[in-house]
Amino acid sequence: MEITPELAKVAQENARVIAQNWPQRPPITVVNGDALDYELPGGKLVIFLYNPFGEDLVTKLLARIESALRTGPSNIWVVYINPVWGNIFDSSPTLSRIYAESIPYDPAEIGFGPDSSDLVVIWQDAKSTPVTDSESVDRQIVMTNFGLRAELAD
Repeated sequence: MEITPELAKVAQENARVIAQNWPQRPPITVVNGDALDYELPGGKLVIFLYNPFGEDLVTKLLARIESALRTGPSNIWVVYINPVWGNIFDSSPTLSRIYAESIPYDPAEIGFGPDSSDLVVIWQDAKSTPVTDSESVDRQIVMTNFGLRAELAD
């Protein structure tokens, strides 16, 4: 889901290249539109977020996800990179955190931004959540640069 048409076209082209280079992978669908107006499909769904919007919209998105989990058979994963508002997903009774790690950038990516790593946190619908043995999965998400950067607490 991408609200900006130009960025949606770039994402669609990236998805096309991935499909061409790795045809065995499940397809990536990019939709141009407002994430809060989009009807979440049933079945298996991965929602990928890179600190997309502020607290109010993240709260509304979570409400949409929770509604989809209540009303239909769904298996949902939320992959949130730089989860500035990850505490909102942590508060949900319908989702369980299954992964939390700071992932270093590839050396070729260093210098394109101010950081050298990003926090990656994954939640899954609570009814399907596997047992995880990650030591950092329960560490608190801390906002280190208000609205811009998230890290795991020590």
